[in-house]
Amino acid sequence: TNAAVVLLAGPLTVQNLNSIHGTDADNLVAVGDSNAVIYSTDGGNTWSSVTGPAVGTDLNVVWMRDENTWMVGTAGGALWYTLNQGVSWTQITFPGSGSGSVEALVFQDTPSGLVGWMSHATALAVGRLFRSIDGGASWTLMPTTGTGPVSDSYNAIAPCSDATRASAGGPALNGTDGIIVK
Repeated sequence: TNAAVVLLAGPLTVQNLNSIHGTDADNLVAVGDSNAVIYSTDGGNTWSSVTGPAVGTDLNVVWMRDENTWMVGTAGGALWYTLNQGVSWTQITFPGSGSGSVEALVFQDTPSGLVGWMSHATALAVGRLFRSIDGGASWTLMPTTGTGPVSDSYNAIAPCSDATRASAGGPALNGTDGIIVK
């Protein structure tokens, strides 16, 4: 409610940062262009950098599970995770991974476990939504039956409280309008 406080990456990167996420007031991670990854364990007062998972690729989105576990989506359509603050990275495949672009990523704790939602725009600029019920280890294209509405992409996802549904929004087909799906 007071004035904003500007947090600077200092000399760690000159790249544009595209996404930031934190697990609490102290632990933050931000990702950006050209594989940039920086993190803070003191609320952004100081930052450290690590080598991201995809050399030369823009990192679009990040989700921080805890201070060690992060998931990153790339402009090359890949999804990566680390269990050790970016010391090593493992790629997660999903239908269509490796092309297009991962646009949004969100998780929520539920009584049955960690549920995730991901937006992926194909190489033909068609937006798709995926859901994971195993903490991001595997992803299912939604809806599971029939076809969903056509959009260029979904750049924001809001999960519903019961974790079986989510709402997503972004540009409609050919960017002529906006679209919100449930």
